[in-house]
Amino acid sequence: MKKKTILSLLMTLAIFMLSACSTPDDEEQERAYAGQADAYFVVFENLYEIDPGLNGDCEYIAFDLTNVKLEDTSPLIDLFQEFCDNNNYSLLLDDFEGLNQKGFIVDLYFPNGILIAFNDEALTNDTLVTAAQKWRSGLGAIGSEYTVKLVNSMWEITKTAKHWIS
Repeated sequence: MKKKTILSLLMTLAIFMLSACSTPDDEEQERAYAGQADAYFVVFENLYEIDPGLNGDCEYIAFDLTNVKLEDTSPLIDLFQEFCDNNNYSLLLDDFEGLNQKGFIVDLYFPNGILIAFNDEALTNDTLVTAAQKWRSGLGAIGSEYTVKLVNSMWEITKTAKHWIS
């Protein structure tokens, strides 16, 4: 009788473990999204540091996330909010047209902010390929195509191409 009980328990445990392995739970999925969000943040940090003159006298950092392939943008928004809070910026989530309609952009100039936009080509659990730009005005913008890869649990820009500046 003990053998049947032990065998039955082992079978139940094996079925439970196999079913748990076949579908990711919410926590695993959340970690994957958060991990992908870090890839975008690495690109943002690179853009923010390039041509720091564009950042001068900014009150706002606007992020255009309309062309990102990230399924859940909330972990990314959390990272941007934390950066803005730590650096005395107000976070805006909008595209050029929305900012223009709301009066933030005047005569093709964002007088007290910068707009960061992403235009994704591909996103997997370990690679992001995106064209990203930092825009302040028609004559004050920069951008590149970025390839970001997960290397030893850290996101790294492994390639930039088609760098442009205006």
